[in-house]
Amino acid sequence: MTCLVAAALTEIGDAWSLRILRSALLGRTRFAQFREDISISRGRLSDRLEHLVAHGLLRAELYSTNRSEYRLTEKALDLYPAIMLLRAWGDKWLRAHRPPAQALIHRCGAALAAKAVCGHCHRKIEAPDCEYSSGTGAIEISKLDLRSTRRSSSANATGKMAESPSANALALIGDRWTFVILRAMFFGASRFDKIQEEIGIARNILASRLNVSAANGLISRALYQSRPSRYEYKLTEKGKDLYGSIISLITWANVWIVKRSQDTVKLRHLPCRHQLKLRVVCSSCGEQISPHEVTVKPLDAVHDRPKRILKPSAQRATKRHKAVVSTKKSRPPRAV
Repeated sequence: MTCLVAAALTEIGDAWSLRILRSALLGRTRFAQFREDISISRGRLSDRLEHLVAHGLLRAELYSTNRSEYRLTEKALDLYPAIMLLRAWGDKWLRAHRPPAQALIHRCGAALAAKAVCGHCHRKIEAPDCEYSSGTGAIEISKLDLRSTRRSSSANATGKMAESPSANALALIGDRWTFVILRAMFFGASRFDKIQEEIGIARNILASRLNVSAANGLISRALYQSRPSRYEYKLTEKGKDLYGSIISLITWANVWIVKRSQDTVKLRHLPCRHQLKLRVVCSSCGEQISPHEVTVKPLDAVHDRPKRILKPSAQRATKRHKAVVSTKKSRPPRAV
């Protein structure tokens, strides 16, 4: 089975790698800045930076003896739309009614909320709007390393970044099998055996990922056979909202991973019948987004905290305390 989503995730790395790229897109370039921004251990950061440099997503430049700055390459900048779509998904589904620690402001003046649209008809891309056809030599999943060697670290990333829904959205992609399974479901697979046939995954791993995806509200399941019990899996609205991110990863992989034009995955936008030309735009003004046209605005969380409501007795005590303090301040100092 071929899958450019799997190839893209293998190239990028895990959730920590995506966190580093996101931090770099916000202007961080040095080792200490990355550590402070994403609360990552020195060893783990060194490992992920080495991976990103080796895969051409970052470029290391010496700025002093034995110290490097890490600059984004064109290959990494092209990932910006996918990362912003994940951020928008996290803000919508993982926010839990808490305000963000910072806002991204587009040049139009509005808070940035990325949206995937067709470059021909300008309609928002929603599941299942696209028809998928593999190229003649697209990447075989069997040739990729999708082992869960970093599953525990991705879980740690999710736990440590629980205060940031955007970070949790990025951590979700760290389990590569989850996105590969969702990709198969977006393009028609809905039963266990069909999904397994599509992506060549071990039954125990597939069962585990389906259970986790159901627990996270990405998919639902319905019994269609009782003896033995067999289920049909369907994407929820929360799961369907990841469609733009998956299409964006396929588009990125077509450019940066596929070696020959005849090997690219073809995507056709069914509503307008054109070959898909993906554009990721600002939801407010409709302009295509770029990291050079977005600024970061820190938000003061203190102003967003609800005011403490005191009981009447506590209110009276507070007033008496203020009166005493006011009286003490108004008294003239005693002569010594």
